[in-house]
Amino acid sequence: MRNSLKKTLRPAVLYIEARIPAAYRVRLAINRLISGHGNPLPYNANLLLTRQDDASFNFETIEGRYGHICKELTVALTKTEPQFPSALAAHTPPHFSLLMPVYKTPIALLEAAIHSVQSQTFLHWELCIVDDGSMSEALDAALDRYRQQDSRIKYRKLDTNAGIAHATNCALKMATAPFIGLIDHDDVLMPECLATINDAISSEASVDVVYSDEFKISESGKVVELFPKPDFSPTLMINCMYTGHFSVYRKELVERVGAFRSKYDFSQDYDLALRVFEHTTSVRHVARYLYGWRAIAGSAAADGKPYARSSNIAALQDALRRRNIPGQAAPLPAANRIEIRDADRASLPLVSIIIPSDNYTNIKHSIDSIRDKTQYKNYEIVIVTNSKLISRLREEPHGNIIFVPFDEKFSFSRKCNVGALASNGTYLCFYNDDVRTIRSDWLDELVDIFVHKDVGIVSPKLIYENGKIQYAGMVTGVRRLVGTAFHMFPPDTSAHFNFAQSVREVSIACGACMVVRSSLYAEIGGFDEQRFPIAHSDIDISFKVRQAGKSCIYTPYSVLRHIGHLSIGASKKEAKEKVIEKHDLELLKVWPLETARDPYFPEAMRSILFVDSQEEFTIHPPQKRAYKADGKSAVIFSHDLTSSGAPRVVLEIARLLTRQNWFVVVTTPSDGPLRQELTELGVTVITDALVMRRHDTIKDLYQQFDIAIGNTILSAPPLAQLAGLIPTMLYSHESELILDLAASKSQLITDAKSLPFVVTGSVRGSNALKALSIPSRILEYGVERSQPTSLREQTRPASKNLRLSLFGSFEPRKGQDLAIFGMSYLPAAAAASCHLSVVGRVLDPEYARIVKSSAPDTVSFIGEVPFREYAALLADSDAVIVPSRDDTLPYVSLDALASGKILIVSATTGTSAYLEHGVSGFVLSHNSPEEIALVIQRVHNMSPSQRRDMSKAAIAVFEKFFTMTAFEERVERHVEEAVQSFLAGRNPRA
Repeated sequence: MRNSLKKTLRPAVLYIEARIPAAYRVRLAINRLISGHGNPLPYNANLLLTRQDDASFNFETIEGRYGHICKELTVALTKTEPQFPSALAAHTPPHFSLLMPVYKTPIALLEAAIHSVQSQTFLHWELCIVDDGSMSEALDAALDRYRQQDSRIKYRKLDTNAGIAHATNCALKMATAPFIGLIDHDDVLMPECLATINDAISSEASVDVVYSDEFKISESGKVVELFPKPDFSPTLMINCMYTGHFSVYRKELVERVGAFRSKYDFSQDYDLALRVFEHTTSVRHVARYLYGWRAIAGSAAADGKPYARSSNIAALQDALRRRNIPGQAAPLPAANRIEIRDADRASLPLVSIIIPSDNYTNIKHSIDSIRDKTQYKNYEIVIVTNSKLISRLREEPHGNIIFVPFDEKFSFSRKCNVGALASNGTYLCFYNDDVRTIRSDWLDELVDIFVHKDVGIVSPKLIYENGKIQYAGMVTGVRRLVGTAFHMFPPDTSAHFNFAQSVREVSIACGACMVVRSSLYAEIGGFDEQRFPIAHSDIDISFKVRQAGKSCIYTPYSVLRHIGHLSIGASKKEAKEKVIEKHDLELLKVWPLETARDPYFPEAMRSILFVDSQEEFTIHPPQKRAYKADGKSAVIFSHDLTSSGAPRVVLEIARLLTRQNWFVVVTTPSDGPLRQELTELGVTVITDALVMRRHDTIKDLYQQFDIAIGNTILSAPPLAQLAGLIPTMLYSHESELILDLAASKSQLITDAKSLPFVVTGSVRGSNALKALSIPSRILEYGVERSQPTSLREQTRPASKNLRLSLFGSFEPRKGQDLAIFGMSYLPAAAAASCHLSVVGRVLDPEYARIVKSSAPDTVSFIGEVPFREYAALLADSDAVIVPSRDDTLPYVSLDALASGKILIVSATTGTSAYLEHGVSGFVLSHNSPEEIALVIQRVHNMSPSQRRDMSKAAIAVFEKFFTMTAFEERVERHVEEAVQSFLAGRNPRA
């Protein structure tokens, strides 16, 4: 393509050299630009196909992202400036009272802390400082100076050191705002901290507590450690004060629970949080790094306050007393835990251990393992297996074992449900036959978790035979939709503040071993035998437990070994060979929100902790359900989601399919503004950095759909992976680019040639494909005919009466230079009454820079605009120029026809084939600046009646070829043909 661009650019630069000063410089610059791009792909399209790393950080690795975040935060902390309210705003009551107890703080650190408060972009706060008897004249003088300089700062000095809780209570008495925030005397707030917290409160008026993510700062001021947090996790609070900084509480609630208690000094904030969370669950997590915790010698951030552990445990013990939870709070090296002894247990409820299996050896080993290492006395074992195995097993003495015959077609969920019906236990323990006990207290630890409020289901830590972690909680919203937290980490890992060693809420319990109350199991309907007969059965039941208002809990104190995935046996292997399971598809359809976002392992945690697939992957769930549960499904691959032409095709196809109740997923490597419109339609959008890279996960997920549609030639790779597995349809929007790709022996062309069904937008695109022996069908686009509201009159240049517009991404292919140089050739009289607006995002910055530098005053540049503004700009135009060097069927040309605008298009634009030159528009046969200037003059000189006649002719072309109704009919026909051809097993090219 670059060679062809050089050829078509040559006339332009020759005209420039002859007529415009300094044209030779422009000519050399453009030639260098074109010849410098050896790759024929559009500017930056390689980003979709290969890994592109920042010079300093590889954003596709955890290490790279972690370093980048730390660097950005460090830089942001150095660019803070105090913000002071206006005289009028100064009288607005504070919304936040920040409590800061001070004791012998280094003045430099204290000033940094106060500076960070004064630098808040949200101005309505007060800072209540209490010096807890530091007896320092310098400190007192500094604080008094701040009080005098800023009326929002209040300061009180205590005569004696009464402790941090007392000092904080004194600050609380000074507070007048409805919300209080806690800030240490040597820590810092990010400038947007209070504004962000205020937004959270404003969006949810009933919220009582808000907390944010935080980070640690070294003595030198660098951010050295990140602490992204889960959403509200009350069970995790037992282990540690994870909400920490920055926490904001409703003042009335703090006062109601008794404020800060001196007997728990150094853990007074933990004690407060435990009491507050007994009175409210209206807690909001703001997933942004808003607070910097300074790690200096002697600080808690640097583990310099070991004496805080005793008060921490005492606060937890008091919470157990208030909550009537039996057991003893015990300190571990990096967490708290509750130990429940036999004397603390009122009874041992019966537990039914249900083992679904068709493998005699595994069943025997499971029974032996349970009996050898289970100190819990009150349990029964329920074996669900085929009648033949039952006969064999009954030959041996087994005691408390129930055998349940299952001779139906294999279904893991059905087996579990049958086993549950035959069980007698208060608790049901679903136990895979490839799980082995390690410690005898495994079942005690699982059952003990149910002493906590609203526990629904519990799973243990599972480790592989090599000793590494297999399960320590699961993660949703990742590649393959679900994954495992801390997968393959050492079993005693302290990663991320000891989360793998902490009892905590998780999004999903593990089906290999999970315990659930039998009453809750019956209430939620057990396992889903229809949608999730095998895979994802544990995910579905976990989501149902959460939907019922109960929690899924992971405990590290019950540890089992998980050998593999043997329990499905030969039946599943046989089933897999016959039919592709649609468990991932069903998960997206049935549980879109839960699958997209994990509240206990949100994006900020995932980006620096989930090691199994580190490249970007995000699920954006639909904002409404627009599909039938048992309806058809389609995935559409798109190279991006900008507001440009090709992604608009995606939007219109998705709109059509959702209107027909299809379940539609749009997958793209690059997010963009079109995503919002798609999710509003009811479409699930997946951003996946690997989608165009032939990754195995693409085939595994999308082979479960009924059809895959690829938008543009860049989508050929995923379609090539799926061809032969499901129906596919490549919708190509390129023409000359395809020939250039073939000349460069691009894998994209190889992939495209392997596809059985290809459509293209115009005759021009079809001819290019035909040259490579790729048969195609023509599927012209469609647009709605509308009369958009014009922009306000004052936005129009007052002295210009012919308004010309050029819409398109700024790159050589779109030919902005030709039109702009053409404006320079207009005679003075015409130039004075013509104005060209160039609208679109910049794809090739160097090209845009060179072209803009040579533009006359009659040209203005507008960047990328939303669709509504584009429509308004189009409505304001008298004529639209499309000087593309290569364009299959640009949407803007169809919009211009539908609006009755005078259309000027190059002969190398597919739309030109539908126009009659001088009647329904103008076709630029040479597409040179001089020819463009001549056509502009011709339009300028047209009478009103001539313009009206051309407008009517343009609308007639639109109505004949490009209506939305016609487009939708063509899409339906081609989709159905692609499906039927696949089902018939024939190549539609034949």
